[in-house]
Amino acid sequence: MHTNLIGNISEAVIMAAFAKAGYLVSKPFGNAHPYDLIVDDGTRLLRVQCKTARQVRGTITFSTKSNNGRWYRRGANRGYAGKADLFAAYCPNTDKVYVASAVDAKPGSISLRLTPTANNQSKKIRWAHEYELRPLK
Repeated sequence: MHTNLIGNISEAVIMAAFAKAGYLVSKPFGNAHPYDLIVDDGTRLLRVQCKTARQVRGTITFSTKSNNGRWYRRGANRGYAGKADLFAAYCPNTDKVYVASAVDAKPGSISLRLTPTANNQSKKIRWAHEYELRPLK
């Protein structure tokens, strides 16, 4: 599948997941924004950058940097700090949407653990189930 089609599928699944969870979902007009969606939780509006996650060796992994040069000078920081509030990543392998703060994420990637580590380490582990999109209360 072409990468644009993969991204479109992830974005559509993420939009539907937020709506099903009780959020109001808006799509910005055009493609000149460093975020894909705006979600309204009834109190605040949040800018959401959609990503496609991959399952790799017991983790869910997704990029936290932009591959689009529209918002960045050559060699500049390609992160989303100040440009988006949340990452929402759809993983086709688990058929789930995971949500993480974009405010603190450094450009690179986020890994969320699905299975225990080989050395049974548990400190500083980001467990995937803690990042699953949940319904509003």
